Amino acid sequence: MSSMKARVEDLERENARLRQENLEIRDNEERYRSLFEALPVSLYVVDKDGSITDVNPFHLVHMGRGHTRKEDYLGRSLASRPSLVAAGISSQFEDVLRGIPFERGGVHFPSVSGGGDGYFNVKGVPLKRDGEVP
Repeated sequence: MSSMKARVEDLERENARLRQENLEIRDNEERYRSLFEALPVSLYVVDKDGSITDVNPFHLVHMGRGHTRKEDYLGRSLASRPSLVAAGISSQFEDVLRGIPFERGGVHFPSVSGGGDGYFNVKGVPLKRDGEVP
């Protein structure tokens, strides 16, 4: 019976450890979400295939100029976004998917999502796990 008790204690410790890990993951997710929504820069998040999975509020207000909604972006290919194609930088975003970062200043966007044009600094950063693009 004492081995059964020891096994139950082991399971309780493991359960407590997993609960703590879950709390830490939720805390990290909340921190990420708060930053993503508050940063005063335009951000896209894409999956490994280049489909947009998220776009931050700043982008919707400043690039979409209030004429676009998050749903207008989700599931669409980043590299085929008309504003990126018109600016001539869509292929650089395809490189980011292969792990090659890029940064360019003063890129002319002849047409932004919400209308009009502008010059913007652009940066593509691949997110890596253990040094590899997942």
